[in-house]
Amino acid sequence: QAAFAAEAGQVPTDITAERMTYLQQGQMVIFEGAVKVTRPDFLLTSDRLTVLFEQARGPEGGGGTVPAEQGEIKRIEAEGRVRLEKDGRVGLCSKAVFDLKKQLITMEGDPVIEDGKNRISGALIRFHLADNRSEVLGDEGGRVKATFFTPERSGTVGPGGGQQ
Repeated sequence: QAAFAAEAGQVPTDITAERMTYLQQGQMVIFEGAVKVTRPDFLLTSDRLTVLFEQARGPEGGGGTVPAEQGEIKRIEAEGRVRLEKDGRVGLCSKAVFDLKKQLITMEGDPVIEDGKNRISGALIRFHLADNRSEVLGDEGGRVKATFFTPERSGTVGPGGGQQ
């Protein structure tokens, strides 16, 4: 398990996996096998996760032996059976990228959002965490598909559109 400590104004990001590889030169940590990322604002699981760090600045930066000494996390990339849970919604895809500075999660590879029975899919789905907004971009034909379940109306519609 790895926990990346937060400074004032930041939220903790806890990551668990079967294996972890730290690459100091590449400023990254790779987690593999049943990866789970837990934050107060979402839960993410995947087969593989890469955490990329900003280059640390100042006298203490650049030569660390553990990720916390390398600087802040700038991006998290999840691959393989990605599942994202946020606010009761579930997102599924083959790859997701979380840009921490932009507070943006981008899902690609047959992304789908499920909210109860409701379902939305497209070529690319973006979650803007700062303003709790999402957008779905269409495939090559520019199409997005949404299925919403709404309550049935009582009565039947007769000829001419009136209720009977």
